[in-house]
Amino acid sequence: MEQKKATRAQLKKRIDNALLIVDKGKEFKSIYLGDIGIGVYITKDYAIMTSNFHQHIWNRFNGQGYNKPYIYLDQFVNLANEHINEIGDKNIKGELFYSLSKLKAISTLRDEEKRLITIVERFIYVANDGIYAIGNEKEDITNLMLQYLCWLSKANIFIGDRMDDLFINDFYNRFISTFRYLSLDADIDDKVVDELQEKINEIEENAYNQIKEFIKDKG
Repeated sequence: MEQKKATRAQLKKRIDNALLIVDKGKEFKSIYLGDIGIGVYITKDYAIMTSNFHQHIWNRFNGQGYNKPYIYLDQFVNLANEHINEIGDKNIKGELFYSLSKLKAISTLRDEEKRLITIVERFIYVANDGIYAIGNEKEDITNLMLQYLCWLSKANIFIGDRMDDLFINDFYNRFISTFRYLSLDADIDDKVVDELQEKINEIEENAYNQIKEFIKDKG
């Protein structure tokens, strides 16, 4: 049965009722990375990351100016397309796709280009992991709690200290200590909660110092 084309009135109604309209426009560019199942699409106003199950959409601008996800994804798509002839691969059916692994392996990449790829790759994995952390099954609940506790641990550190006042390893150690305290599944009297937190910090700090001494001795 032949499908009828929508009338102008029907199209107008759909547009009026739409929550978001993404027009490709003249500046549209994209890359689909078949080896990880992720597509990145850049328009004049939005950056879009897709898998087979969902879409992330970032505005080009936010309250502070340019939106960082848009900037980095835009630069990433530009870089991938500059090397489009070098990153092609074929699946078992002989179909062409483009490969993040091949992009990373290009020997002529400059240091800043390698760093861009590393940042975007990690961002892709982080952004696409958290969205599935929901459900009633044990695995779903555990994944959600892990994501939430990671966020809560980071939030506690960022609120308490300026990042430029901390060495990166000190930051990670505070994160581990905070995560250990927040994730502890145990019944404890409210009167000793502060003491427990201090004890955990002490234990983790001692472990951290022992690791530093080991590295120093082996260095």
